[in-house]
Amino acid sequence: MQTNLWIALDGGTTNTRATLLRGDRVIDVVAESVGVRDSVMHQRSPVMHAVGQCLKVLKERHAIVVDQVGVIASGMLGSDAGLVNVPHVMAPATAGQVAAAAFEWFDETVWPKPIKIFPGVRTGPDPSQCGLMEQALAEDIMRGEETQVWGLWQMLSKDRPQLVVQPWILVWPGSHTKMISVGADGTILGSYTTLAGELFAAMKTATLLRRSVQDSNEMQYSDEIVDLAAKVVWEQGLLRAAFWTRVADVTGKLDQSQRSAWLSSAVIAADVDALSKHEWLNQKTDALLMIGGDKVRQSLYVRMLKKRSHCRIEALDANYCEHAAALGAVHLAMISNREGC
Repeated sequence: MQTNLWIALDGGTTNTRATLLRGDRVIDVVAESVGVRDSVMHQRSPVMHAVGQCLKVLKERHAIVVDQVGVIASGMLGSDAGLVNVPHVMAPATAGQVAAAAFEWFDETVWPKPIKIFPGVRTGPDPSQCGLMEQALAEDIMRGEETQVWGLWQMLSKDRPQLVVQPWILVWPGSHTKMISVGADGTILGSYTTLAGELFAAMKTATLLRRSVQDSNEMQYSDEIVDLAAKVVWEQGLLRAAFWTRVADVTGKLDQSQRSAWLSSAVIAADVDALSKHEWLNQKTDALLMIGGDKVRQSLYVRMLKKRSHCRIEALDANYCEHAAALGAVHLAMISNREGC
C-alpha cells in the first residue's frame, strides 16, 4: 500500500499502544492497559480486544478512511501471546531483512484490512565458547526493541548524526531491560535481556515485602537511598538488600515511599551489575551507551552505570524515547513497500 498515513501498533508485556502518524510526524497516540501478560494459555482475546479498541478510537477520532491508512504492528503482538507468532530474524539483522520477513495478519473483527506484523530479532549462540550450554547462554530474543533502535537511528541521523556514525549500544529499561548492540550502519548485532522490571513488580506484590512497600510509581528517591542500596547490592547481593526493605519497615528506618524507592534501587543496582559485566561494556571502555526508558528509571540507570562502567553515556531525550518504536515501524513499512515485500 502506497500511503503516507500510518497506524503503528506496539504491544508489550502490560500495554498496547497505537500511534497515528503522517510520514514521520506523530498525530495522536492511544493506549490500553492490556498486554501479553493478560493472555492465558494462548488465549489471545484480551490483546485482540485491546488492539481493536485502539484502532476504533483512532478511526473515529480522526475520521480515518480504511483504504487510506496502513496499519502495521511490532513488539509482542508478533508473538505466540499476541496476534500471531512471527518467527524471529537472526542477528546480525538489517532493517531490510526484518521488513522482508513481515507477516500479514487479518481478522475482520479487529480491522477490515490485513495488518502487517514485523518480527523480532534473535541472537544466536556464541561459537567461541566450548560447551553447548555456555554457547546457548549467549542466546537472546527481542520483540519491539528493534523498531526502537531503527526509530532512534532515523531521528538521531537527522538531529545528532555524530552519535550514530559509529557503533553504539542501547540500554532500554522497562518490564524487561534490553541491551542492544548496533553497528554504525544501523545493523542490530545482538541483544542481552534481563527480567529487572518484572522482578521488581513480583517482589512488591507477591512476597512478604508487599506489606512494606506501596504498589504505585510514587517513590521518594534520594541520592542517599539510591547509592546505599546500590552499595549493599554490589557488596552483599540483591537478596540481602531486598530483605532489608522489611527490616526498614519493622524498625521504622524508612517510610513506605522510601522503602519502595530502596527496593526499586536495589533491583536496578543488580541489573546494572549484570549489564556492566557483559563483554560489550567491560571490554570497551570507550563504548557509547544510549539510555532510554521513562525519565525516572533512565536517571537511575545513568547514575549507576557511571559508577559501574567507563563507557560514554548519553541519556536520550523524552521525545526520542516516546516515539522511537512507532517511527521505527514506519521505517520498516516504507522499506517493505519500496522492496515490494
